[in-house]
Amino acid sequence: MSQLAYPYLNNMEVTDTLDGLVFGRLGSLEDLMKANNKMLGWNGQQIQGKVRPTEEEVAQLGPEFQKAWNKEFKDYPEKPLVVFSVVAGYAGHTPPNYEVISISNIRQVPWRP
Repeated sequence: MSQLAYPYLNNMEVTDTLDGLVFGRLGSLEDLMKANNKMLGWNGQQIQGKVRPTEEEVAQLGPEFQKAWNKEFKDYPEKPLVVFSVVAGYAGHTPPNYEVISISNIRQVPWRP
């Protein structure tokens, strides 16, 4: 499995993303727990989508990909090649006091002998 996340700065409020929680701008975890802050029960994932290529697209990617596809994906229609997620926050290095939306993709890497 392989994952990449692309962050986008925006003008959202500190309570609209997980960044305020992760980077401590909303206070300490202990204080948030005492106040029963609603963000502690929020996963921040906004949208998710799964992608599988068509048989024609698989064929266009070449014989090596076709072989891996046939072995790892073809007979498993519930298994996506890529999962995209939009997450309210970013666990990387961002400028201080900015809220971030991230678009990430998680790719199922075909097994290679």
